[in-house]
Formats: sequence, C-alpha cells, structure tokens
Amino acid sequence: MIAYGGPAMRRWTKSDWLRTFAVGYVVLDSIHAVDHLRQARTLSPQIYAGGTLALATSVLVMVLVLRRHPVAPLAATAFGTAAALGVFAAHIVPNFYFLSDSYVPLHLDIVSWLIAIAVIIDAAALALVGASMLGGEDRQLTRG
Repeated sequence: MIAYGGPAMRRWTKSDWLRTFAVGYVVLDSIHAVDHLRQARTLSPQIYAGGTLALATSVLVMVLVLRRHPVAPLAATAFGTAAALGVFAAHIVPNFYFLSDSYVPLHLDIVSWLIAIAVIIDAAALALVGASMLGGEDRQLTRG
C-alpha cells in the first residue's frame, strides 16, 4: 500500500527553472564541445573562439543565477537569446557567413543533431524564463 500523507511537494518557481536551465546549458554545451571532438574534424578558428566564449559566458551566467544575483534574469535573457540564435545560425542553417559550421552538408549522425538541438532548446528556455522574471515581483531570485 502506498502512503499519501508525506510532506507536500512544493511547486517549482521561476527561480528553480532558471537554475535548471542555467546549469543545463553548461552541461549540454560541454557535451556539445565533446561531440565536436567525437566528430573528428577541425573547427575554424572563429568557430572555436566563438564556442569557447559562449561556454565561458554560460558559466558566468550560471554562477550569477546560482548566487541569486539581481542581474541574473537579465544576464540569462541576453545570453540565452544570443546562444539560441547563435547555435541555430551556426549549425542548423546552411553555411552563409564566417561563423557558420552547418551540420547540413556534413551528414552527421543523429547524436550530433540531438545535442545541438538540445542546446538551442535549453538556451531558448533560459532566455524565456529570464525574460519572464524581468521587471516584476519575480525579479528577485527566491531562496529554495
């Protein structure tokens, strides 16, 4: 028999979601970086520099979010938007500019595609949750 009288589960707050997506982005982008190594191909210097800058910035955003810094929602919104658009433009859209590393002509496996798509989705979610916390009562990151 299952007992149903235990402590009530608390509802997730926007702060909880922001933390989840901030940590998730760092984890997913790290996996994405390792996947580039798994693909056994050479990246252009600008793609390498852009990816390294994005990963370093994501760590900074994660630290702001985890420390519940007042600027964290704004940082998450700005970074998440730039990251989602940047990864989409670099990997999903056909090559069209110097930061392109399109997966389309490379015929990569499903793992590479799923990782890149997961990074984009997480970045977009980070931006949306961060934006939803701007200017309102939710702006303060709650403890919990």
